[in-house]
Amino acid sequence: MRLAALLLALVLMVPAAFAAAPQAGARPDHVADRDCLACHPDQASAWAESKHRHAMQPATAQTVLGDFGDVRFGEGAAAARFFRRGGDFVVAAQGADGRTQELAASHVFGIRPLQQVLLPQEGGRLQAFTIAWDTTRKTWFSLHTDGPVPPGDNLHWSGRYQNWNLMCGECHTTAYRKGYDDEHDRYATTWAEANVGCQACHGPGRAHAESAGRLAASGERTQRPVATPNR
Repeated sequence: MRLAALLLALVLMVPAAFAAAPQAGARPDHVADRDCLACHPDQASAWAESKHRHAMQPATAQTVLGDFGDVRFGEGAAAARFFRRGGDFVVAAQGADGRTQELAASHVFGIRPLQQVLLPQEGGRLQAFTIAWDTTRKTWFSLHTDGPVPPGDNLHWSGRYQNWNLMCGECHTTAYRKGYDDEHDRYATTWAEANVGCQACHGPGRAHAESAGRLAASGERTQRPVATPNR
């Protein structure tokens, strides 16, 4: 009985270790991308096919481009396996401790000429996996052209230089907040949109959208400008 309880506790601890993974967070001064695009169809059309639109997306059957049909890349300890588990896109690879980890990708990163997957790690971290999908040649390839990088090296996929929160998130999301706790070496990272949307450059758009909505509702025909974002 005690053994069963211990096993149950261990199972419950696994998702808890990654429970603080970065996530979209409410920003009262921002609106959803769809609220911008509804009033600006020309810009919406151009943005929809852009790299900004695809800078980062949740990992789904619609967004993942790489082959997860139980494919293996590399040799020995540096090998990685890409496969599906239910609705998840899973990577099996050597982790920071040298042991194999099986991690479900939370997001995909980019769209062309390559796409990476982001893997959750302890402390609210997302790590950019360094075996990427070549969207032109339709094959996996290593970003380490000089050969495998061992665990413990900052360039290893689990290392500091592949940490999304530190190195990538600010430019690949809208309204990014790092949320780093240096005392406990943890992240509570949030964003408004998981892509580079209108407000990433133009600033918070709620005042703009609400003032435009008031004008439309009143039926006014005036040259009085609506409030515009601050950048």
